[in-house]
Amino acid sequence: KEQAVWEREREPLSKWLSPSLSSGWSGVRWEGTPLQMSMAARLDTRKFLHAARRFLAPRHALFREPVDSTDAPVAWCCGFHESKATRVDTLEWRPAKGEILQVKIPDGRLPGTVHARGMWVTPTGGREALAGATYSWDALDGKPTSTARDALVEKLLQILEAPFEVVGHEAGVRPIVSGRKPIIGSISDGGQQWLFNGLGSKGALFAPTMARLLAEHIVNGAAIPADYDWAVRRDTQ
Repeated sequence: KEQAVWEREREPLSKWLSPSLSSGWSGVRWEGTPLQMSMAARLDTRKFLHAARRFLAPRHALFREPVDSTDAPVAWCCGFHESKATRVDTLEWRPAKGEILQVKIPDGRLPGTVHARGMWVTPTGGREALAGATYSWDALDGKPTSTARDALVEKLLQILEAPFEVVGHEAGVRPIVSGRKPIIGSISDGGQQWLFNGLGSKGALFAPTMARLLAEHIVNGAAIPADYDWAVRRDTQ
């Protein structure tokens, strides 16, 4: 199916994708036509959050105690936890749990991210990589499961020729809402409470733009695009 899309969209996609110059990477089983994403990158969100804390803390802009939302404007950025609150009762949720593995490949390293068999394997430095991810709509929690681990390992055995070792296993819930697009905007009559949510599985891509749009709306009164505006989405649900 992906090969058919490539043949149909080859010209517009050629800016970002190009056929691999080699027959493949050592240690990876290749089927079909491998493609390289020459303009791709990965944000290490854990390192980014640590760096953000180090930047904000000395400026007295990072608070760990509970916020009294009655005394100050608040933008609620609570992810899936927002579904358990009562601030936005009419928001329709479509959350999905996902699990990933951290693996070590002792005999080799990946020069880039591999997409195959409905999953991805992306290097994180040295001889380690992350691999995922699963989708589940039943137990919406952050607990890793043996079922997901087994499914991911089975696919990895079909993708990697090199032996690997599972050294980590994590789980989380994607904050997906009806419409599958981020949702921001005022949730109070006085304009003191704002919503920032629904970034789904592409939070690292959506977050900078959504934060800028909401900040410009709060500070300068700029309009929020209808696709992301809670006031518009609420009236069309």
